[in-house]
Amino acid sequence: MSTNIKGTATKNKFISYSINDGKKHSVRIRSNSFAINIPSSNKEQKVTIYNGNVSAKIVVKASKQLADYQKFAKKYNQSLIASSLPKSIIKKANELKKAQAAKQTTAAEIARMSRTE
Repeated sequence: MSTNIKGTATKNKFISYSINDGKKHSVRIRSNSFAINIPSSNKEQKVTIYNGNVSAKIVVKASKQLADYQKFAKKYNQSLIASSLPKSIIKKANELKKAQAAKQTTAAEIARMSRTE
């Protein structure tokens, strides 16, 4: 995911920009327009665009986190491993899940049981 900043410029062949006053990068101006691709971040970013002696400052809002990385990586890796397992093993695993679910007693059933059960 990223943020695209588009604009027009006519003075030079290139414009330059920096993110949070860091290293300057440059982008070619084509047909009097330019596009800058800013990587997303969970923190606000201040982008300064320079065209010769003229500069403009733009604030890119922090992006929302779609998921916790550790949880996402764990689920992704599990699904990747599961997709490479033979079908016979997947079938047995599903059967075991069903059998385990059938054996589990619910909290309501436990509440109805007498102490001797």
